[in-house]
Amino acid sequence: MKRSLSLAMAAIAVCIISLPAADRLTIVDYYRMIPDKAFKHPKFILTLKNGVYTTPSIIEEQLKPTVDIPNGYLFVEDPGTGGGTTGHACAVFIAASGVPHIALNQFAFNGVAGDSALSMFILRDGMLVDRTAECAPMISLSLFLKDPHDIKRIQSVIGKTHLYMIRTELPRYGTDIVTTLMVFSGKAELYRTADWLSSKEKAEYAAFFAMPKYETIIFSWDKKKALFIAGSKK
Repeated sequence: MKRSLSLAMAAIAVCIISLPAADRLTIVDYYRMIPDKAFKHPKFILTLKNGVYTTPSIIEEQLKPTVDIPNGYLFVEDPGTGGGTTGHACAVFIAASGVPHIALNQFAFNGVAGDSALSMFILRDGMLVDRTAECAPMISLSLFLKDPHDIKRIQSVIGKTHLYMIRTELPRYGTDIVTTLMVFSGKAELYRTADWLSSKEKAEYAAFFAMPKYETIIFSWDKKKALFIAGSKK
């Protein structure tokens, strides 16, 4: 009985020792630990060979992602057949408590429209737990309008067509997230003259393109609060 108990305790000890401590986990480990359900596009399979990471693209070519272990940063983009791209960026942000917070940015662009989605996770009991609502910046068009009340004037048209996209960039160096508003202004003339639109809709589209907007917003990491705070706007 004592021998069986000793063997069981030894097995548990081996399992505990084999688990990597948080300070030994790399950005690749964190990326692999992100739950599959968090991904809009399939997770990239990263393979290390001769000191270089690669991952297969959707057309079976080998891509070489940017993997910066010391700075806790990963970036991989798949151009596919050339008609559009999908990709993931991942970065580590450390809170004052020492707890690592993992940011995942998913982005895609099909040549006509695109999107970017940011999620945040923390390490808890050997698993990554979603903390997007508590830690990630809430990025929306209204933040880029110099008069936030303008959003009500165009609410009925901005969701109907691809008038803009917001690009999010995680930092390889530093702790600031950069977001950029990209307005597809080439469509302004189309919506101004489109005969399938009512006069009211044309006026709303025209108002959207004419509204004063910020181009870039910086979100800074607050280590004490363990969340991002909107900073400078340009």
